[in-house]
Amino acid sequence: VAQLSQETYKNDILPLFVTHLSKMEFETKKDAVHIFNSLLRRQIGSRWPTVEYLCTQEKMLGNLVHGYENPDVALNSGMMLRECLKHESLARIVLYSPHFYKFFNYVEFTTFDVSSDAFASFKDLLTRHKPMVADFLKQNYDTFFDHYDRLLRSDNYVTKRQSLKLL
Repeated sequence: VAQLSQETYKNDILPLFVTHLSKMEFETKKDAVHIFNSLLRRQIGSRWPTVEYLCTQEKMLGNLVHGYENPDVALNSGMMLRECLKHESLARIVLYSPHFYKFFNYVEFTTFDVSSDAFASFKDLLTRHKPMVADFLKQNYDTFFDHYDRLLRSDNYVTKRQSLKLL
């Protein structure tokens, strides 16, 4: 397993999974998500080698967020993204990136299944690592709540209700 992991990192296989997810068959997508998430859960002592590797792959994390733009890969991207968000260092990269503000569109202007999945990721990002999110909100209060206010005023009942509940 260690050698397979090292080869995966060395050859940038995980970013390739994300980039080419839309070209994969249904079952292959599921397998790619399973491999990605299994590697992400791999811990050696107190180290998380895949997390350390992914911290150097900011573009790939952005691509996972942008996966919500393609209904064919949105749910698969969401599963991989939520697994990443369990780790504060990866969640920080997503939260402080310009890609974060895309969530406000994904939860409101997509199909029900995609918007529900995007909201699950959005909620995880904002509730899992509370001290980090508190710092983010202190620094970005006006920008964040300008966007969040749009969700609270949404014509979509589900979006409005979920947004109120998250507060």
